[in-house]
Amino acid sequence: MKMSSGSFRGSLLDSIPDYQYEDLRTPEEIRLITIVPGDFDDDIVLRIFHDVLAPPPPEPPRMSTMELEDTLPPGWELDETRDGRFMFIDKTDDTFWNTFWNHPDPTIDPSRYLPPAFDLEPRYEALSYTWGDLPDGGISGMFPVYIETSLPGSQPPENVEVGSCFAKLFVTANLAIALRHLRLDRTRTLPVWIDAISINQASLYSQVRRMTDIYRLANQVIVWLGPSSSSSGKTVAALSQLGQQYISTMTYAFVKSPDAPSVLDGEREMNPVYALFEDDTYKAIEDLLTRPWFKRLWVVQEIQLARDAFVYCGMDKIPWNWLWQAASFLYWNVRLHPLKGLDLSWARELGDKGGSIRSSTTTASIATSRLCKDPRDSVYGLMAIFPSKLRARIQPRYDKEVWEVYRDFVVEHEAYVERLEIMDWCGSFHIEECPSWVPNLQNHVGAIAFNSQFAAGFSRSWVESCEDAGVEVEKRASSLLRAKGVQCGTIIRAESLSNVSPAGLQPVAEALRALVLRKGNQDYSYVTGESMAHAAAKLLCLAKYKERYAEYEIPSLETWMQSLFPPGWQTAVVDSNSENSIWGDHPQWTPLERITAGTLANALPCILETAEGYFGFGPPDTQAGDIITAFLGCASHMLLRPNNDGETHRVVGPVYVHGLSDAITLLGLLPEPWRVQVFPDRAGLPNIFRFFNAETGELTDEDPRLDPLPDEWRRINRDRTEDDPQIFQCFENTRTGETITHDPRMSPEALIARGVDIRTFCLA
Repeated sequence: MKMSSGSFRGSLLDSIPDYQYEDLRTPEEIRLITIVPGDFDDDIVLRIFHDVLAPPPPEPPRMSTMELEDTLPPGWELDETRDGRFMFIDKTDDTFWNTFWNHPDPTIDPSRYLPPAFDLEPRYEALSYTWGDLPDGGISGMFPVYIETSLPGSQPPENVEVGSCFAKLFVTANLAIALRHLRLDRTRTLPVWIDAISINQASLYSQVRRMTDIYRLANQVIVWLGPSSSSSGKTVAALSQLGQQYISTMTYAFVKSPDAPSVLDGEREMNPVYALFEDDTYKAIEDLLTRPWFKRLWVVQEIQLARDAFVYCGMDKIPWNWLWQAASFLYWNVRLHPLKGLDLSWARELGDKGGSIRSSTTTASIATSRLCKDPRDSVYGLMAIFPSKLRARIQPRYDKEVWEVYRDFVVEHEAYVERLEIMDWCGSFHIEECPSWVPNLQNHVGAIAFNSQFAAGFSRSWVESCEDAGVEVEKRASSLLRAKGVQCGTIIRAESLSNVSPAGLQPVAEALRALVLRKGNQDYSYVTGESMAHAAAKLLCLAKYKERYAEYEIPSLETWMQSLFPPGWQTAVVDSNSENSIWGDHPQWTPLERITAGTLANALPCILETAEGYFGFGPPDTQAGDIITAFLGCASHMLLRPNNDGETHRVVGPVYVHGLSDAITLLGLLPEPWRVQVFPDRAGLPNIFRFFNAETGELTDEDPRLDPLPDEWRRINRDRTEDDPQIFQCFENTRTGETITHDPRMSPEALIARGVDIRTFCLA
């Protein structure tokens, strides 16, 4: 393939005027493009016209999971897929389950449970691609495209009828190649919206908010991955074969998709797909799914807003749902791969909408490590998929410094969810200009594994400006933040770990064994009263063991203990490949085990000890004298470092300390035989915390440490909404009608009345 960044028509190029954009007459207008037919090597000729893209009518309210389940006939169950669709499962036949997108009762209006189906004008497609040159040393530079206009121009390109007038625009190499391929696809009949052409780049930022409707209302989104390779055709065929078969539910279980091809020859089970592909096919799959498009930030909202999408690699194409379902299946079933290190996370994450409901914090975390030209787009590039109430709080301001944009987002997000959820991301890859309580939104280590601490229970956050408490505008302008919480401990020893990776927890285990030996032995009593062996095992797995995560397929506490302390561990070298070891190959790990290992590796942990007798994991720069704090409304404990001014503190990062979880520092120890159990929420994340009585088997939402609710408050059980925090319970005030997502018994005043030493920390 040869292209020149100079002229397709020699000296004629200089005589062609530059294209002058006609202003959009109303905020509802957009520019659409028709690609004039031609052969591959012909000059690229486009027609640009305006059309009105009016907001769609309001969607009918979607039935909740609870409401739909109440309508099902006996023997049917409801599940939700990770791309946000409801799926109905016929279990009336014990030997075989069938799945359907439509409700078994035809009288139930499909618009109440199916994704919205707009039939609006104009009908058009939207292109999703990466700006810039072709990858791997391919073609670079800017290339002319010719726009038919009503203005006087020069001689038209050869593939345009004589008499037409035209002007020129320059586009990147990747877009030029995409246009050449798309005009060869004779099945395409609709005009297309392309950001680099449809948006006047002189007023780019004023049109960012239109992206939501443009991609959401397009009849189809076209994903352009780049030209084909020697293996891409075979790869697309393999992904099509697998992607039709299975779909992921909210619990990451893979079931037969309603779109799966009919079973042949009367067979009642699908043929196994585990060994369908040769080794070179798996490698080709990885090559395709790690192309630059998958790693870009802006494509997240473009594909997640799409009603329908097709992926093009050269002239090979595949429905997006098939590609994503295949990538997701392979990602979560890596034990089936002949190649253990396949990088499929980028593709899997793109299609994972967390079901129909996903927390705003989970959405914001998608930006980490994704590529964008402007770091501010770590916020603005995801606006279209933020909940509408959060989106209304954000005004794109590219004239602000990056740290100001990040600070403003953190402040607005805290006010929106009334939690310090994003504080979990502080510490790693910090931007020097940022206050320590503002994380690097473009590059941080997500702290999903640390959330299991449930450090603040169901409390909300209480923050204000240090400069002028209670004045909202000052809170936005300040680089200081006051947050209420409790000091839990002081670091007296910190030991950095090395050679820790998601594939190897052995260095962590060895350090824990050394710690136990230094304290005496495995039967030595920990500060909580349990043995050191139990405490070390719970710390190693970050409290992710079967007894606590009852619905997850993960090792029991006893299994973790046997692997950490096998017979003769005090004197012998522990064999990490022994039969009773949980280390093994990391492709065998479950999602929760993988999250645990990844958190320890990516956070570069050090083992810390406190003056109060606790030990745990912390950031690599943990120092003696740092303090551990439980902030109200923050699920993780945070490590603070007193500044020299004697008044403010710096946020070092999240820590995991065994013995301080489950809001113990706020409410005290759980009475025996009560313990906390963790369950998946509707997005499949371990964010539901309940209280289990090991003697009676009772499982309740009511914390046994708290007094009964005040008379004016009552608990509400409802489905999660997009506006809810990650961890919440819902309560209603029967006198005022106010609803809140935090426990009214855990306000600062109520906790102080219980004798809790609530302090206000000024963070800089």
